[in-house]
Amino acid sequence: MHFLNRIFLHRARLATTPEEELPKKIDLALHQHGESHTKLLELLHLVTRYSVKTGHPRFVNQLYSSVDPYGLVGQWLTDALNPSVYTYEVSPVFSLMEEVVLREMRQILGWPDQGQGDGIFCPGGSMANGYAINIARHHAYPEIKERGLSGLPRLVVFTSEDAHYSVKKLTAFLGMGASNVYSVKVDGAGQMRVDDLRAQIERAIGEGARPLLVSATAGTTVIGAFDPLREIAAVCREHKIWLHVDAAWAVALSYIPESKRHLEGEELSAALHKIAPIVKSRMVKEGSMLITYQPIRGQANFFRLVLQNSGLTEDDMLFIVQEIERLSKDL
Repeated sequence: MHFLNRIFLHRARLATTPEEELPKKIDLALHQHGESHTKLLELLHLVTRYSVKTGHPRFVNQLYSSVDPYGLVGQWLTDALNPSVYTYEVSPVFSLMEEVVLREMRQILGWPDQGQGDGIFCPGGSMANGYAINIARHHAYPEIKERGLSGLPRLVVFTSEDAHYSVKKLTAFLGMGASNVYSVKVDGAGQMRVDDLRAQIERAIGEGARPLLVSATAGTTVIGAFDPLREIAAVCREHKIWLHVDAAWAVALSYIPESKRHLEGEELSAALHKIAPIVKSRMVKEGSMLITYQPIRGQANFFRLVLQNSGLTEDDMLFIVQEIERLSKDL
């Protein structure tokens, strides 16, 4: 089933079909009558043709990529059986399967005994960070489940300035306020500075707030930095603060077109900042690949790759680099 990972039909035709023209190519109107099987099969073909093929190894956009062939078969099985994994009575096999996978993941993290640790499957990184904040709050104030936020002190969450945006988003969502997320400075390698973490904790205490949670990062989503977890853990034990580790990983990729290599300093940074959007626009129109870009802490735009497609090969990585070079050659 490896072929499922390599489909990129018509070189991502959706990218070359203007939004105003697509409705002319596929009829998605809701009619008062049903459609024949022949018509439905035709629609399936058109939907496939004009959709971006996210399963291709050269689709490296945002934080998702690929349809894993074995995962797809598993999805077909679960859809066909239509279980609901909330009680053993309704879903005995999948309940056991869940426990086996979680136990294996705990062992990878270094918790070999069955009685140590627990786990839960999340729909995404944002909700995972939200669960962590909620667990930390419940651990510190279990009465919140019944009484709500009334009577609690101002709670403060600490995370690095390069941490995922969801920490602030979910802190706001949980009613604690995004302004109560204190950003901790990072060093030249993008790692949380423990000295500044201590300073931020002391600041919160001095303000009469309660330090609740430190959200460290094992692989920031932009430059892949790992925070010094052991040192951070020691600080958390000292102040009795819940420690959460947001695990993610990405690769940052920059280049400098030949025509810009004579530039330096701010002039070079300003020129590079404009190049990534142009290159991305060109790759989308050609349908050769799809990679996202972004700046960080005032630096120029650069391409950001999250490598998670099992079909990705060394040839694909070489193609990505060479294609960026080709598409930027005249800039």
